[in-house]
Amino acid sequence: MSARSKPLCITHECRTCGHHHPFTAVMPAGKRAPECPSCHSGEVVELELVHPQWSVVASSKAPDSKEYTVVFRMSPGTSRKAFMKKLTDTFADHEVEILEIQSGDKLSGSGGQ
Repeated sequence: MSARSKPLCITHECRTCGHHHPFTAVMPAGKRAPECPSCHSGEVVELELVHPQWSVVASSKAPDSKEYTVVFRMSPGTSRKAFMKKLTDTFADHEVEILEIQSGDKLSGSGGQ
């Protein structure tokens, strides 16, 4: 498998511009602190890795809730309506609250395919 056909492993998010990047993009050789290659902000956080067999257990109380950034890759023929229906059918109302949805291909500018 060539390096071009390997899946991109997104590990970091820029809190300034919202772009998602792999570790190699935010920690270039010779740098000690992460930096966003898109906006050059130092406000880069590591995303929490989740096992493929994960389950969601979330509390509806605000003090106990956590925010996660989730990146979905859809096949080109998938409609937004079909995807949103599947997403809302997957998570019960009391488990997850969708706070924001950004459409578009933000990963394409940061090495995504």
